[in-house]
Amino acid sequence: MPSVTDRMTAFASQPPTANASADERPASLHDALEALERGLHGLVQLDLLLIRDTASNTPAKQRSVKVSSVVDVVCRHAFEVGLDQDSLRTVVQVASVKTELDQTSVTTLIKNLYPAQRVPSDVVVTIVGALGQGKGKPTPGSQNGFVKWLITVHEIIEDPSILSRLYGVLFGLLDSISIRTSLCHLLSLITLRKHVKPFRIEQLLELARGLGNEPALQGLLRVYKDYYPDIILGITLEGIDNVEDFVEKLERIEAPGQMVSFLTDPLLQKYVELGDSPIIVQRIQLWLSMCLEDQYNAIKEGVVDTRYLSDILNGLLKHAQYTKTLLPIVQTFLKEYLLIWDGLQNVDDILNLLSYSPIHPFEGKLHARVTFLQPLERSLLAHDLQACERLLGFYTSLFRQWSNQASPQPSHSNSPLAHPDQRALLGLAAHVATLSSSLLLSLPSESSSITTITSAILTFYEQLSTSSKPHHIPIILPPNSLIYLLTVSSSTTVFARITGIIANYRHAFSAHPAPVLNYYPEETTNSFNTALRDVYNLLWMSRALDVAPPKSMGLYCTPELRDALHAYLTELDHEYSIQAAFNVSNNPVLASMSLAAWLALENEEIEREGYDPDAITRHEGPVSQRKLEMLRAAGGVDVDWDAYRVRVLKWMEERGLKGPKEFMFSASNQLRVKFPELA
Repeated sequence: MPSVTDRMTAFASQPPTANASADERPASLHDALEALERGLHGLVQLDLLLIRDTASNTPAKQRSVKVSSVVDVVCRHAFEVGLDQDSLRTVVQVASVKTELDQTSVTTLIKNLYPAQRVPSDVVVTIVGALGQGKGKPTPGSQNGFVKWLITVHEIIEDPSILSRLYGVLFGLLDSISIRTSLCHLLSLITLRKHVKPFRIEQLLELARGLGNEPALQGLLRVYKDYYPDIILGITLEGIDNVEDFVEKLERIEAPGQMVSFLTDPLLQKYVELGDSPIIVQRIQLWLSMCLEDQYNAIKEGVVDTRYLSDILNGLLKHAQYTKTLLPIVQTFLKEYLLIWDGLQNVDDILNLLSYSPIHPFEGKLHARVTFLQPLERSLLAHDLQACERLLGFYTSLFRQWSNQASPQPSHSNSPLAHPDQRALLGLAAHVATLSSSLLLSLPSESSSITTITSAILTFYEQLSTSSKPHHIPIILPPNSLIYLLTVSSSTTVFARITGIIANYRHAFSAHPAPVLNYYPEETTNSFNTALRDVYNLLWMSRALDVAPPKSMGLYCTPELRDALHAYLTELDHEYSIQAAFNVSNNPVLASMSLAAWLALENEEIEREGYDPDAITRHEGPVSQRKLEMLRAAGGVDVDWDAYRVRVLKWMEERGLKGPKEFMFSASNQLRVKFPELA
């Protein structure tokens, strides 16, 4: 059986520190206890060898011996060998009443109540009698310490039934805030079936309704429920252990007293959503309206607690992420908050919250653009260019949320924009197109932010190009001018992504119910076909910047400029021309990959045909159809022009740049027929 000292290690793991000199210390434990006891009874003169005045009832300034020396002797002895029943009784009597003894000493004594023998019943009675309100009662901290001590020693009490007989007294102290947590723990340990009475069940439920999800109280309720599960009709979310339990008891679950936790508690969020109780919704709305109004006023007055506001916004975001909706009161708050927002504080939470705004008309006096987006852009764009990237990321999230919320149209509708929801999506996309074009035209190419901003623009259009659903989400095209700006970027990654986006739109039109012209106006399909043909001419047909309205616009390059560029290139080298300057071999962003793909292909052909790699004529590049014919005639490898170009596309795809291959196989029926294994 574990020793008594082992059972008491929860109170202290270190012996008390001696802080008095040897000549101030009492001669023995007996002397120290007698000093404490006599002091307790008000005696002012003690004829002990080293103790000349009382310890507990004499004010500190009037003592000739430090009380710490007396407490030190008692605690050291208790820690080393434990207190016998008489000593334990004396210390408890001293600590269980209000005296002149300082709180530190009382706390130290309680923490060092190590019994050397079983605990006498009268000591337990003394402690229980010291609990609660009263003029002579010890401090709340001391009372809590006593209850914790009873929890530790409840199994080694001399009369095991004493706590059971005092159960009614202990239960009646549950309204004492300072000791409620520890008291619930003690009651949970000693509760028997005979203690579970209807009036106590009612009192516990009433207390629980008033206090909400107080863990200790919920724990005691669970003990009661184990004895009489049919009597306790309420229990709470704290008592739910699994999904089956939650579903089975959904109608009987008591709403917690403090609904604020619904912002971060997933189980409570499920309860609110599934319970569909108007009262609970009103409670949440009322609390949030008061809380957010206080925060708004504090911000205007410059006295806001920024950390608390951050916690509130973060909680609201977690709720929005779970429900995929934004509470009306939060929308009202954000509408006003954006007018005074500095564009910096809690920027990620604000943008993420706004992305859950419900879909509604984009243009108009009180619609999305004026209500939210203009104040948002004004606050954000007042800072550095990183804000532009954040803004584009926000619009990407907002479009995704609006797409999920948009109402489907009747299948017989002959217009993709007949419903206000579809027109809202079009308005948002048009706004992002204007913003994107403005940024690309205004930012210098050497700007450190151009790469991340361009990537954010492409991310938006990658989502836009794959979002369309017939009779639900319309095909919304970027303007050709924006496509062309991205096509002539100096980045291989940008070129690969924009060609992939065009391929996505090509697949979207192919998957749409035919005939497409019954749903989309001719100018829409003509505009897309023009962009498709311009990029196709650029990459594959060696007709770069060829202007032949209305079929091709040459990336809006005027014929005069195209002629001047052609003249410049031919002056440099007669092999150069503007027509072939952007194909897979000569395009400045693809040339290095084209060369690597050719070298790999050439080596494979040499090995397959059994040629001598040191003797065979090799191609010096850049590869063209005419040069491949000359290479074949000179004894080099025999490679088809289309096979080489497709190998370049495949080479890029294998390295994560799949856009050009997807574009070409979506734009060219000839390639799909000739290379079906790659289609």
